[in-house]
Amino acid sequence: MAFVVVPVLLALLAAAIVAVLLFWSWPGRPRPFLDERGHPLPDAISEKLRASINGFDQGMFLEAKDEAMHALGVGVPVYFLHGVHDYTCTCAEASRYFERLTAPLKGFYTFSRSAHSPMFEEPGKVMAILREDVLEGTNRLADRT
Repeated sequence: MAFVVVPVLLALLAAAIVAVLLFWSWPGRPRPFLDERGHPLPDAISEKLRASINGFDQGMFLEAKDEAMHALGVGVPVYFLHGVHDYTCTCAEASRYFERLTAPLKGFYTFSRSAHSPMFEEPGKVMAILREDVLEGTNRLADRT
């Protein structure tokens, strides 16, 4: 009897784990950003989407408030290393933020064969930027300054 019950319980446990993981990975309903009167903020993004990442279908939210894009000033050099296939933070969104950012030195470096992790996807180019620009305090290799 125990030889039948144990495999059945293990199968039920495995099915429950799979169900929880599927439920957890499925994006729910996105909530819009609201102003103090309860109206959606203009220029705010709140979407849900599904993406295949390394062969796994995953659900995620894409959210951004325009108020987070207000001009920002920092007193240190800033280097943006950004993959054009990044869906976590799109290249367009990063570019808009970069344009509003003020810093004594800044550089935007675009990686054409990368998504969210250029340091793993194009390590040679990242190392060249670190050696030739970051360590030297320049932005000569940047696409935009």
